[in-house]
Amino acid sequence: MQPIQLNQLAAFFDGFRSVSEDADAAEYAHLYPAFFDGFRSRMQASQAHHKLHTPKYNLFEILRIAHRETITHTPFLFNLLNPSGSHAQGHLFVYSLLQKIYHVPINPLLSTVDEVIENKATTGLGYIDIFLRGKINAEPFALIIENKIYAGDQPQQLERYYEYVSKVLGYTDSQIRMLYLTINGTRPSIPHSISQSKFNRLSGNAVLQLWSYNKDVRCWLESCLAEIHEQSLLHGSIQQYIDILKTWKDE
Repeated sequence: MQPIQLNQLAAFFDGFRSVSEDADAAEYAHLYPAFFDGFRSRMQASQAHHKLHTPKYNLFEILRIAHRETITHTPFLFNLLNPSGSHAQGHLFVYSLLQKIYHVPINPLLSTVDEVIENKATTGLGYIDIFLRGKINAEPFALIIENKIYAGDQPQQLERYYEYVSKVLGYTDSQIRMLYLTINGTRPSIPHSISQSKFNRLSGNAVLQLWSYNKDVRCWLESCLAEIHEQSLLHGSIQQYIDILKTWKDE
């Protein structure tokens, strides 16, 4: 049963006030007990629903870490993307993400995740928030995830990361994906983080992809949630995380 909304209560009491001020209000008096009994019943049902489902209880909000990029979101995503993470779901999250980013079905027999690193050092070219590499259907891949919730871009940041993966590690554009992750899928700073020409080229051939928390990450996690037992701690934790992302729509 859905809880009664404040606007519904306001409308009722406005009507109640107009009736009670009427000289003939006494003729409606016999209706009041039935109404208030019904109202009390609905309120009790609403309270029971909230007690059972605790829809407003969210650890990320209670601990005031819902908007903390480096101590909440990067570690949370890193753990999910690590096949050896404490989620105990193996490759569920990482293969689901790779399938969405590379737009190919993943054959687990021909695919591997050989490296998942948080705060990856790039030999003088900066630190990547999350870095993954391995093989998709026997083809090498390298994935960079740059997490930008409120922090600004560093000088030539995306240019440096691309240089590291392409020139130092030797991956081709067809193998590289750079996920620029923000609340609403906004663009990186041009030309501060990446030049306009390189942005156009890399985004045009899907090397650089703009992802949002409130849509892309949420949809990815919701698809994974369907594969996880509803009574598990993992399911409840991811649902709470998704609930946080839903509140970011207008930020």
